[in-house]
Amino acid sequence: MGRSDDVDGVLRGADAANDLSALLTAADIRPPYVIVAGSFGGLIALIYAGAHANDVAGMVFIDASLPSDSDVDQMLVERGIIEPVGPNEEYANNGETFRYSVHEEARVALDAVPDVPISYLRATEFEAPPGAPLDEMRRIGQQGIDDLLAHSSDGKQVDFVGPHSIAPQAVNEEVRRVLDLIGPS
Repeated sequence: MGRSDDVDGVLRGADAANDLSALLTAADIRPPYVIVAGSFGGLIALIYAGAHANDVAGMVFIDASLPSDSDVDQMLVERGIIEPVGPNEEYANNGETFRYSVHEEARVALDAVPDVPISYLRATEFEAPPGAPLDEMRRIGQQGIDDLLAHSSDGKQVDFVGPHSIAPQAVNEEVRRVLDLIGPS
């Protein structure tokens, strides 16, 4: 992050997934891959896994965005807490600008995610707009995690008390667990 070339224009999630594929090819890193994705990268990881299912051996999500995030947004719109967001509206993330439709791209890709070990590391604290119904937001978010893990016969959720940034040692432990499950390749 921060070392990539600037990208002009508004991206789709598929653009980022294609960039990941090109990077892996250019670096001569051959599949199978264990995809590790944090925050917004969860959407890109789903899109990548949906398009390259045969190349993915496992996935670890670090308090990552999922398609259900747009369900939370829709609920907040319906309650008048936030303004509506259209699919072509821009969504800035770490210096790149995506179309909000990246959530829908990831939702479609979720159906093609392979049955591989999947871990979701969830932070228990999150930011919300004033007046937001936190319990309902948690319920929708949990449903999104459950939907993701349902694609894996070896899915696991690990909760961490604290904010969005999960300690690297916890991430390393979960990546090692997934690597142990898939074995040598």
